[in-house]
Amino acid sequence: MIGREEREKMLRAHSIGPKMIAFLEEISVERLIELKGADAEMLAMRIDVALGRKHMNRLGVAALRNLIDLAEREAGPPGSGKPAGPSRSDRRRRVLEREAAGGRPARQEETMKKVMLENINHPGSTQPADAAKYEAMRNAYLTVLPAEKPGLTVAEVGQRVVAHLPQDLFPGGATSGWWAKAVQLDLEAKGIVARSKTSPIRLHRIR
Repeated sequence: MIGREEREKMLRAHSIGPKMIAFLEEISVERLIELKGADAEMLAMRIDVALGRKHMNRLGVAALRNLIDLAEREAGPPGSGKPAGPSRSDRRRRVLEREAAGGRPARQEETMKKVMLENINHPGSTQPADAAKYEAMRNAYLTVLPAEKPGLTVAEVGQRVVAHLPQDLFPGGATSGWWAKAVQLDLEAKGIVARSKTSPIRLHRIR
């Protein structure tokens, strides 16, 4: 939860409103200083993954850049004596303390599990995502995707995976489109799926 003081700081950034602050809470950002040196596009991707759908557009990314710029100004130059943000372990400890004190309800153990998503468009970068949904979509994706070239279009894969997804995670195929794209980019980055040079793009398994 973003406290009142930190919320007021963030609202000073151009184009930042209560909705964006709520999105930041979804990805466990609690203090402005935590955004120092962050990448706006990767933050947007984390928000999309947390929401389970593609939501952030170029205006949202621009707003996040404004917030990151504010964090840089607030932090000051190296050696300025400004306090550094808390470590991940410190943030996790505070979450557990709040839950033990009757604050935000603790999540079930299964929903706490995360995997790190890779992205072929952002080599070397990873983002956390729900492990159960990732595994379900990954299994469905590799089930429908052929090993033979040229493979299936992105739209064809998106249509076919729905029948292989568990209803408790993807009721009626909800959010499957976004998850299919996230898993596609992850599997391409891992060298498990490849693109054929066709128009539109077609995908196939390579291992």
